[in-house]
Amino acid sequence: MFGALSRRANPTPDSCPVLEDVMTAEGSPNQPVLAYLGPEGTYTHQAANDYFAESVSYISCQTIASAFHALGGSADIAFLPIENSTHGAVIETLDLLRLASSENQFIRGEALASISHCLVVRKGTKFENIQTVLSHEQVGESKALGQCSAFIKDRLPSARTVKTVSTAAAAQQVLRDSTSTSAAICSSLCTKLYPGLALLAENIQDAAANVTRFIVLSAPHATLPSPTASGLPSGQPQWCAMLRITPPPAHSLNLGDVFGTIQPLAIARVDRRPSLSPTLFQDTYFVKVRDSGTSTDLEWKVAVTAAASRVLTKIPHGETNCTILGIWKA
Repeated sequence: MFGALSRRANPTPDSCPVLEDVMTAEGSPNQPVLAYLGPEGTYTHQAANDYFAESVSYISCQTIASAFHALGGSADIAFLPIENSTHGAVIETLDLLRLASSENQFIRGEALASISHCLVVRKGTKFENIQTVLSHEQVGESKALGQCSAFIKDRLPSARTVKTVSTAAAAQQVLRDSTSTSAAICSSLCTKLYPGLALLAENIQDAAANVTRFIVLSAPHATLPSPTASGLPSGQPQWCAMLRITPPPAHSLNLGDVFGTIQPLAIARVDRRPSLSPTLFQDTYFVKVRDSGTSTDLEWKVAVTAAASRVLTKIPHGETNCTILGIWKA
């Protein structure tokens, strides 16, 4: 799957932070550049490659935030995790979407990736040698430690857990551990990308079905390559959109009335985060809406724009914000 990938040793000065180097896909230098949470071997990296294959070049960033902020600079596309079927919303991504301008960071698509966690060690390490388990936990792509808590409790009850910036970064740390007493929870791909690592256990996640949803961000009018068939969610295509709504403090407004104004668009999901307003306990809501897919491109854009306008007219002028953060077909 990753056989066509090569390394570029020296990133440009304005590129997003990288761990050790910049990973790029072979192909035309004029390809769009995609920023993702690295290093090579993260689930985000694998999902992005499944989605765009060799039609884009890739740069590996240290954090979700650096991938997000690379847009408009060193990257044309950012590929970010937003939701996991086991642990829910990816908070870091939602907090970044509070800052999205919609001119530079606009949701253009989404992808689903099945997450199969593995226990990876330096070659020769056995279960009884493991004292530390490293992986991603709260603010990242797959929250691997939390998703494998039952396995850790059952098989490695004495091991301490250590959070890392990504699952692949955990694999790199294990590779550098000369004591061979640590293990990483990551994808099996890491054993192919980083020689010296070995697979000790597969499919160790608590839930059999463990899927992460990713969003594709770019400027709204940028030309993006078409996704590959393997990178698209299965089932009937649907139109989707996301609205970012910051209403007045909850005590002064019935939120049900606000959400009611979005109808007849179907509300598929609502996430809530504290707003960046100085007003105490004021929240920002991320409302994902969808349609059956029977509308035309123009009809759906008109419907979403009209819904956003109704929200603004429902709430007293000057006391709210409603921004369309993305329109896409999944």
